[in-house]
This record gives sequence, structure tokens and C-alpha cells, in this order.
Amino acid sequence: MDKQLPAGMPRFWRDPAIAGVELRLSSYDRRTFPKHSHDNYAIGLVETGESTFFFRGGSHRIGAGQLALIPPGEVHCCNPAGDSNWRYRMWHIAPGLMHGIAEEVAGTGARPCFRSPIADDHIVWGHLLHFSSLLQNSSGNAGDREEAMYASLSALLIRLGECRPRTDTARQPAAVRLAEEYLRTNIEETVTLETLANLTGLSPWHFLRLFKAAKGLPPHAFQTQLRINLARQLLREGDEIADVAYRTGFSDQCHFSRKFRQFTGATPGQYRAAQGF
Repeated sequence: MDKQLPAGMPRFWRDPAIAGVELRLSSYDRRTFPKHSHDNYAIGLVETGESTFFFRGGSHRIGAGQLALIPPGEVHCCNPAGDSNWRYRMWHIAPGLMHGIAEEVAGTGARPCFRSPIADDHIVWGHLLHFSSLLQNSSGNAGDREEAMYASLSALLIRLGECRPRTDTARQPAAVRLAEEYLRTNIEETVTLETLANLTGLSPWHFLRLFKAAKGLPPHAFQTQLRINLARQLLREGDEIADVAYRTGFSDQCHFSRKFRQFTGATPGQYRAAQGF
């Protein structure tokens, strides 16, 4: 067990030899995160305290010893319940890595699907805790860390998930897919609701309802999430904070820092420093 973290001071670990894995250790005692989504699989392990977990339109309680299982693109948020001293580990796993392990478990084209967003499983818990301890010990053997990663994720999929055929993303309304592509392509621009409505040939009201129903967030919040995801990538690659703020369309560095911390629990400087820059 690590030393007690000051509330609101997360720590991050990555291993250059294991692409697509990031670990965050956090401790909070007050509401911190708005509704958001990730472009990766997010696997949380709650060590102490209890939190309110919003997922797929409903609120759940999750406490010590339980796991949170969140696929990419799912709108959610987790915040301490009451004055609970909430401490947890969160893994962000790249989709390509999870999909590869799913295919090894269930065959070509398989994709992970968790049976529940909250799980109790001491075997998966033990694997993840062991993987965490190796990832945090940079002086250890890289081969041991890689083996622990495969053992953890395969146990996760076998015991708590199902591997299903690839989902056809074309099932989303064409207007939503067109708008999402426009937001991704113009991530540095402030895109108005009227612009997206005109692009899709719908009224602003109709488009807003359609987009929010498909994505769980209104277009402006969705674009902010895209910007934060890109900012994380650029900071991991060593880009300067001021350059990242500019490239992701934030009005200034202060605005960028405030939004980044709101969505990740860390300042851009803390996050960048964790990558060794």
C-alpha cells in the first residue's frame, strides 16, 4: 500500500515498454469530476471510501474492494459520497490493446463487453493490484510487468466480461457521425450548434436532441472532451503546455489548465511531469 496521498494530488505511471497503459492513483474528499467520457477503457479499483458513480443515466454506489468498468465513449462520473475519503487506482487501457486481448480470448473480431459497470471479484482485484505494484516499481523487470498486464486484463475479460462481435458504428444516426467527424477535424475551432445543425440539415433543437441521445453529452461538452483527450496525448509526447493549449483550441493557458484539471484531476504540469518531461 502506498503512503497516503494528499487529497486532490494524483500520481501517474506509464511504462514505455507497455504501450497503451496508464495508471493513476488518486485521493479525493469532495466532488471533483463533471460528467465526461474517455477514449480508452477505464478500469477503477476503489481502495477506501465510497463514491457516487453515474453511468448510463443512473447513479450507483461503489465502495472499497469494488471495481468500476467503463468502456470508451461512455459518459460517466465518480465523486466521493458525503465526506468519504475516497482513494482509488484507475487504469486507462488503449482500445487496441483490449481488443487484441479479447481476440486472443475469443477469436478474431471479438470486442470486450462488461456484464456490469460495478464488480466484486477478489481474483481480478489481486491481479490488478499486483500489476499496479510492478508498474509503480520502475526498477523492476519489464517482462514481469508485461506478464502481469496480460494476466490482469485476460482475467478481467474472462471473469467479468463477454467478448462479442465488433459493433457496427454505422448504427449511429448519420447526422451524429457527420457532426462528430466535423468536431474532430476542427478541434481547435469553437463550433456552434447552428454550424452543426446547418451541416446536418436539421434544426438546432432536433440536432441537439439527436446528438445528446447518441453521445450522452451536448456537442460543446463533447468537443471539450475531445480537446482534453488530445491534450493528454500531446502532453504524454512531451509538448509544451502553452503549445498544447493553443493546438487544442483553448482561449488561453489558464483556461486550459482549469479545464484539464476539471476532467483529469491533475494540472497539465502535474500530468506532463509524470511522463518524465
